[in-house]
Amino acid sequence: SAQGQVTAFEALPANQERWRRNMALNDLGERVRLVPAAVTDTSGTARFLPGPSDDTGKAVGSAGRQLDYENALEVPAISLDDFVYTQGNPPPQAVKMDIEGGEVLALQGMTRLLAGHSPLILLELHGPEAARAAWETLTAAGYTLHRMAAGYPQVASLDALDWKAYVIGRFNYG
Repeated sequence: SAQGQVTAFEALPANQERWRRNMALNDLGERVRLVPAAVTDTSGTARFLPGPSDDTGKAVGSAGRQLDYENALEVPAISLDDFVYTQGNPPPQAVKMDIEGGEVLALQGMTRLLAGHSPLILLELHGPEAARAAWETLTAAGYTLHRMAAGYPQVASLDALDWKAYVIGRFNYG
């Protein structure tokens, strides 16, 4: 039988409802669960900016343009460090992020997790600020970055990291 647990984090109520419908259709039971919160650098609440397409958005303070976003919502927020170390959830073996510039805040909120458990990181970067944050946070934690491309070539420097990129962060095991 299949093992493993997937935890999804979603801040927008409309996406939470879509998620619940999709999970019911796929009969995934207890293996997949939803945390109705934005992943940021601290836990509590965050001002969240829904995007123009109604299914995207980002926390205030995220990297990138703020211009297309309006009608901010207050949403629950959590850092991954708090999710694991304060709430007692098991540490993830892998973290996938596509959070519209919010990766800057999310990475700041998972430095203990990176140092203590070294999960694989799958990351879509949104802008130069996000690229810099990913490079600095992950390399400081002992990671190398690799492009999601044939052969997974290593990214040699921040200058070589595209600001709009899909990257994999892998911990360097001695």
